[in-house]
Amino acid sequence: MASVIAVYFTAISLFSIYYKKEIEERVTSEINKNLVKPISIREISISAFSNFPFVSFSLHGVFVPKADSSNLPLLKLEKLQILFAPHNIVIKKFKVEEILFLNGFIDARVDSLGNRDFDIVFKRDSANTIKKDSNSISQFNLKKIKFENLTVFYENRFKGKRVHLVFKNTETHFSLDSKIFSGQMHGSLYSKEITLRPGTLLKEADLKADLFFTYNMKTKIFAFEKSILLAGKDSFLGQGSIDIKNQSFMTLNIKTKQADIQHVFRLIPERWSQKLKPLNLNGNIDADATIKISLLPGSQPNFNINFATQNFSVNNQKINVKIHNMNFAGNLTSTDSMKIENYKIAFENFSAVINQDDSVKAKNISLENFKDPVLKTEIKLKVKTKTLFDFIQFKDYSNVGGNVALDMNYHGKLNYLFGIKSDAPEMTGLINLNHVNLKLNKIYFAFDDLDGKINFQNDSIQMNKLAIRSGKTDMQVSGSAYHLFNSVFNDTTGLIMNVSFVSNKFYFNDFNTTSKNVQTKTSSSQSKKESPASPQKNIHVVANNKFILPYDLKATFTGKVANMFSRNFHGDNIELDIKLANKNVKIVESMNSFGGSMDFTSIFTPIKNEIHCKTNIRLRKFKLDQVFAAFNNFNQKILTSNNIRGTVSGDVYTYFKMNSSLVMDTNSIYVNGKYNITKLELIHVEPLMKLSKVGFDEKDLDRVTFDKISSSIIMKDHVLEIPRTLYVTNILFFYLDVTIQPDGESNFYILLPIKNMKKKPDTSGLTNDSKAGLSIPIKITGKAGKLKIL
Repeated sequence: MASVIAVYFTAISLFSIYYKKEIEERVTSEINKNLVKPISIREISISAFSNFPFVSFSLHGVFVPKADSSNLPLLKLEKLQILFAPHNIVIKKFKVEEILFLNGFIDARVDSLGNRDFDIVFKRDSANTIKKDSNSISQFNLKKIKFENLTVFYENRFKGKRVHLVFKNTETHFSLDSKIFSGQMHGSLYSKEITLRPGTLLKEADLKADLFFTYNMKTKIFAFEKSILLAGKDSFLGQGSIDIKNQSFMTLNIKTKQADIQHVFRLIPERWSQKLKPLNLNGNIDADATIKISLLPGSQPNFNINFATQNFSVNNQKINVKIHNMNFAGNLTSTDSMKIENYKIAFENFSAVINQDDSVKAKNISLENFKDPVLKTEIKLKVKTKTLFDFIQFKDYSNVGGNVALDMNYHGKLNYLFGIKSDAPEMTGLINLNHVNLKLNKIYFAFDDLDGKINFQNDSIQMNKLAIRSGKTDMQVSGSAYHLFNSVFNDTTGLIMNVSFVSNKFYFNDFNTTSKNVQTKTSSSQSKKESPASPQKNIHVVANNKFILPYDLKATFTGKVANMFSRNFHGDNIELDIKLANKNVKIVESMNSFGGSMDFTSIFTPIKNEIHCKTNIRLRKFKLDQVFAAFNNFNQKILTSNNIRGTVSGDVYTYFKMNSSLVMDTNSIYVNGKYNITKLELIHVEPLMKLSKVGFDEKDLDRVTFDKISSSIIMKDHVLEIPRTLYVTNILFFYLDVTIQPDGESNFYILLPIKNMKKKPDTSGLTNDSKAGLSIPIKITGKAGKLKIL
């Protein structure tokens, strides 16, 4: 056996030396007579040892030029190796067992006019057909082709296609039977890019292939089945066909099991994956995709993809929340239109966790029209209020807390939820507020606690006993709001509200004219210096003859307040009706206060950059000491809550102006009222005590009681005037005019009739305008503590 082998190798070696020149010339001539430009081969070698039992025939430094005028290579190889059976070489019947392409590239291009630089073979008509030589190399019966480090680049600018692959270590097997060409390919390759209409597939991907394919030369249908493509740890099972006669129409079915979504993106057109990339999606997905597409320019795929996952996550700065543990089954479809308006995606049994412990569930979610998506869904959402605002990118607030549960049916534009102006959707559902605290930038007070349920339909909401607390104020609110979502999310006008409320305690200072110092909660490890209070800022509520109301609000508020507090003022059993509009604000109110009751109507009107307020007040049995205490004794020290008693009833008209920051212009205050005072008692009032100097007993002047008094009061330019009024007291009767200046300078004009000298003078017929008769005129002037009698 050793002798036979030695003889075999000796014979092959001698044969290769003897026939080498003939083989080189035969191979080169056979190739070149069919090529437009001659092939260049640096060296040809034959070996019986390297691939025993086959003889290897190797072409080194292969250079095949392009068909055009350039000198660039169409094919360039370090080595092209062909394996023959030894006995076939002896009989010169070249049956190829295997071909190896080693370290090289193929570069084929089609320009924008459709000219191909790879048409390197002569085209011959039937008249010039060369008689086939049975010994010609073209008669090789090829079984196997191997590729090691072969780069294939193909670009078609005429039809918009590009393929850039690197075959690292692959091999193919072919067979031909009745014009059906069959083959299979195994091994690994690297895909830099495969661009077919409508997009880029398999970009920058390490792949392992196990492909089985056929080509029917009669019907021109290329088909493949039971083909597996491995990308990393993910496998894709595919089958399909390309009908070259029918506009290169391709049908494709791909299945994958628990594939990494990042790897899946490499299998879909890049222009789609780039839009999804900012979402930073992670997780695994099962998918079954059917795609139909014409490979000719201008075609859009018609696809139907069913998919499911159990561990999806989304983490993107634009969404401002992390969505993870997503479970869903879905379906993605499109028609054969060029426009992405015809894409649709649907999810079933969708659930996910948002941030740490918030959740979302939906029975059905569908998105139609990928250009301007239309969303249909039945969704249940349980989230922190801040999470919800961050998700929908609503930024018009300075602080928020608490939780929101949402149960909603939604049919409308998806952009509406992201604050992008669009048509209002069809929405119905229920919002459950669980101790929500909220400070909106366009509203001048903070909601410290919102608790209750809100029903909504389309762009309107209905509140039913919604509990609200702001500061120490509590309210229970019912009512409706129209165009609310459109106004808030699109930051536009049109908000209308009709609200009724009930409050047990209402503190006016909780709704003051400066923004509250609302601070977010900090951990115990943080010092107070780390969260300083934000500076107060004055608001502006009027400009250009209009109130600046949030979203140009028009509203009606009706309510009942058990107790209202404002500085030293306290009212109870209040019934309130407020009408808000940008042209005026009208307030109608009735209340118990100062031990009596009051009805008033106020109208606030914006004029230029000011607010003008007119009020008509009807008072019943107000206790004077409480009135003086509430209004800081009207900034004077003569009549105070400590030295006056009695009840007052009357009708008063008031007028004043405020600036845009709701600061009152005290120079504008005007008061004109008529009143009756009963059970008036003055205790050690300095002007009366001065009467001791004109003969009255000081102990009688120390506590003076009055019969019923009917008078009027006028206040203008800070000057308080009480015109001539009859006062009948326990010691005397007199007529008094009072003028109190802004600086506290006071003038009391007293007419003291001589009839007081009588015992029990008759005063029953006297009025403010009665003639005093013979009287003693007394003028007391000065400031408190410095009064003097003139």
